[in-house]
Parts: sequence; C-alpha cells; structure tokens
Amino acid sequence: MAIDLSGHTMVIHNKISPSEARYLCSLYGKSLSKNVELSGTDIKIAGINQININGTKIPDSGNWTYDVKIQVNVGRLIKQTKVAMLVLNKRNVNAIIKRLTNIFTKTFCFKEKHCDSAEWHISRFDCGLDLKLGTDDKEVLMAVIKALHSSFDSNNSRGVQYYKYKGWNAPEVQYESVTLATAGYENGNPLYKYNIYYKLLQLVNYAQKHGLTLTQEEIDEIRNVIRIEKQIDDVSKVFGCSSKLGTLLNEDVTEKVMDSIIREMKLFFGTGDYLTYEQGVARIYASNYDIDTQNTMGAVYAYADSFGYSSLLDELERTIKANGGSDADVVKKHKEIAKARKKLEALGVSVASVHDMEAI
Repeated sequence: MAIDLSGHTMVIHNKISPSEARYLCSLYGKSLSKNVELSGTDIKIAGINQININGTKIPDSGNWTYDVKIQVNVGRLIKQTKVAMLVLNKRNVNAIIKRLTNIFTKTFCFKEKHCDSAEWHISRFDCGLDLKLGTDDKEVLMAVIKALHSSFDSNNSRGVQYYKYKGWNAPEVQYESVTLATAGYENGNPLYKYNIYYKLLQLVNYAQKHGLTLTQEEIDEIRNVIRIEKQIDDVSKVFGCSSKLGTLLNEDVTEKVMDSIIREMKLFFGTGDYLTYEQGVARIYASNYDIDTQNTMGAVYAYADSFGYSSLLDELERTIKANGGSDADVVKKHKEIAKARKKLEALGVSVASVHDMEAI
C-alpha cells in the first residue's frame, strides 16, 4: 500500500505592491521598511508562524517592489494536527488553500490577483512522514536512532552526508537525531536536508527550554513517532515541475516526492531488520554462504556494530592510503564491503544492530 506524503511546515511567497505591504505592516503596528519580520505572537493567526517582507528598489524607476514570505504550519492552519505531520491528501491541501485564500482576502486585504494562495510559490517545504513504531518505550526509540547512525552509508550515490552543525557527532545526539544534507548545503547551495529524530524527546526538550507545558493531546499525537522530515529548499527541482502551492493537489507529484523519500531512506540506511547483535550473527552463520563469505559478513557486521558502517569505510581508506594504495584500491575495497553488506541485507539483517532489547 502506498504511503501518503505528509507535511509540517512550508514557506510560501509572492510579490505584492507597496500599498499591500504597508497595510500588512500596519495591521501589526509596524512601519514598512526594506525588511520587516512579523512573528507568530504578533500575527495571532493559528498556523501562521512568521511573515517576512523584503523590499527591492527598482533602479530605473526608483519604485519599490516587495516579496512577502509566509511560514505556515499546515496542520495547525486547518486545525487537523497540533504537532504531528498532516497527510497531504486532496481534501487537506484544498483546505489549506481555502484557509490561506480567506486570510489573504479578508484579513490581509491583498489585491484580488494576489489572493489565490494556490498561485503562490513554495520556497521551502518540510515533508515526509511520522513513522509510528508501535511502542512508546523511550529506550527502544532512542536505539532506533542510534542504529540509523550506525547503518548510514556515506558512499551513497546522492552525495548526501552528515550536516555538521555544532555538536552533531556528540554521543548523546546519536540517540536523538540524524541530520543529513546534500553536498554544498552548508555553503549556500541548498537542495534538501533530512532531519530524522525521536519527536517526543525533541518536543519535551523544546518545551523545557522555553518554559512551555505540553498538552496530553500533543503528547498522544507523537508519543511513538520517529519523524522523517525532508526539508526541501529547491522545491521546483525536487518536484520536477512548478513550485506553486496548487501543485500539491496533483497526486502524481506528492506520490513522486514520497517515493523519493522511501528510496533515499533505503539508499542511506540500507534494508534489513535492526536485530540484536547476537541475532544478526546467528543468522549470518546459519546462512548457506561459504565460511569465508560468512566471516567477511561477520567482520563487516562487527565493525559496524562497534563504530558504524561509514567509519568502516573511512578506516579502510585511511589504511589503504597509509600503505601506499591508490584511489582505485579504495574503490575496489569499498565495493567488496558493499557486496558483503548486500548479502547481509539479503538475509534480512541490517548492517547495524540494536542492543539489550528484543528485535524491532
């Protein structure tokens, strides 16, 4: 059965006139300037988190044009979810468009040509799914995040690597979240970034930091959830078509985006089950492979269990280069390791294991 694409936050934008920009600022006691930021506490519209108005002076005429960006929490906007992702089926997308169009018409008083929110462009789109694991055991959910780190393949064909924010590789972080990004993301060449995390733990930490109290409804929505969130910054390239909000009404587009997320999860983290180390070893040595192949699979599994699969690739490269080997030698060895990993996965065993619990 196909998995529906879900969404959490998006940023939509459009050009508006100086008079529209001035009126929008006046609603919240702000004066129009080159750059104006309105926060959700100013706006007081559920689901509208932030508004940014950026002005540009046209050199020839001296007139100003303004681009308005609106950050939207889609679930809260249409009162379907508070913290969970919203399934982006046609009914919900139509409701999003209708609600925004109503706000643009009746509250922001935009000109008629700017009121149809379906014609606004998406400049950022946080989408994916809330993966429900059927348990709210904190230790299990944290172990899954750690296993994702251990199974991550840094040799993936997308060129996606760890997003190295401050503290990204701290031991405790490896039990809380995984953050990956396309090459060049940190240098201002964004395409997309993945945030994968234990949602309830993230929400509890956020609430404590900001002195907030979570409601039982919020907790119930995401108590057993690992969130897989793809933050798309180049929407038209990822969609392969228009970046207009109305594009989300096209089920071929949303299905394509969801399929790409599923393919990329397999590409980055492989397949197979996250078993206990002992279960994985038992399955390797009960297989029909010859003993040499079993030993190679066992060695790859043991190293990934202790240090992670990507660390294995890095260590092999360092060793080969230290012994005078070439890039071609590294590629050859990496291919041998990848082949052993594929054999493991063919047995239904992920290259990473989980500890001190039953198989997930």
